[in-house]
Parts: sequence; C-alpha cells; structure tokens
Amino acid sequence: MSGQYTYRMGFQTMDFRDLGTLMAKATPERSGDHLAGVGAASAEERVLAQMSGCRHFVQLHQTFMDDKYLYFLMELCRGGDLFGLLCKRQRLVERDTRFYAATVLRAFAHMHSRDIIYRDLKPENLLIQINGFLKVADLGLAKPIPDGVTYTMCGTPVYMAPEMLLSSGHGKAADCWAVGIMMYELCCGTPPFE
Repeated sequence: MSGQYTYRMGFQTMDFRDLGTLMAKATPERSGDHLAGVGAASAEERVLAQMSGCRHFVQLHQTFMDDKYLYFLMELCRGGDLFGLLCKRQRLVERDTRFYAATVLRAFAHMHSRDIIYRDLKPENLLIQINGFLKVADLGLAKPIPDGVTYTMCGTPVYMAPEMLLSSGHGKAADCWAVGIMMYELCCGTPPFE
C-alpha cells in the first residue's frame, strides 16, 4: 500500500501516509466460525506486538477488521522469500547459510526470551529485504509457553522435531531442530528427511 491512502471503516479513520510502503495480509475466518478465526488472528497480533522493535521480525504497523477478515498492515520486504532464492540457486554456499541461520537464531533468541515458540520455520516464512537481511514472517503458529512445553502438533512435517511428531510435548528446542533442518536444506537443496 503506498503512503497516500486513508482507510475508512465504521467511525474510525486511519491515516497511513507516514508509514511508507506496506504489505497487507488478510486472515479469513476459519472453520466457518468467525470468532475462531478472530481468536487465532488476535493471538498472532499479540505475538507480533511482542516482537515489535526486533529487527529480525516483519513489523506490524496496524490491524483492522471487516465482516470476513482481519487485516494486518505490515512492513514490506521487497527481496522475496528464502524459498524463492533457494529455487533460483538450487542450494546456497555455506557462508550464506550461516548468515541466514544466524539471523533466524537471533530472532528465536528474542522470541524464546519471552517464552514464545515459533513452530513454523521454513524458507517460505523468511522474507528477504533489499539489503539482503532476513525477516521472520507469519507468526500464526507462534505460541506462548509459560510452562515451557506444549503438546499441539502443527507446522510443516519435514521441519518438525521428533518430540512434536511423537506428541510427547515440545518446547524451544523444537525451533532449534527446525533451524538445523533449514540449514541442511539450504546447503543441499532438499530437506534431509523428505
């Protein structure tokens, strides 16, 4: 969205002129239950708000809702995603893999320090800025774990830690497992267990 638009919704007017270029993400209602969709999207909004200010995450600028969708206005990363880069190159050199993995690990350290796990690492969720740095996006499966463990199985199967697949309870280590899988995929071109 270019910086010259104003969105009018009900009685509230939001002015986006000072935000620059943004991307919009629309989250539809889920399972035919509007409240369930709003609840999941609101959870993502809360996690995004906690990640604000950390340069390793796509920044949320504003949310608004209509009858069917919750909209997120977020920072635009013009370099595409890491999956697109991997498709072009087929595999990355070790130096580039280390650079991208370090960025993800820094993002996860920030997230984990707030007792939140990501649970959906894959190259498609890592956006590249024009300057080549990564931003973690799509926090829809991120979850606060104040007790240190959760039993919900979700994410992309090839990136899931064994404890997730066994439903034996998982925590922050599951994100670290996914980083290892991602590093292998970036270096070799395919995930190790596909």
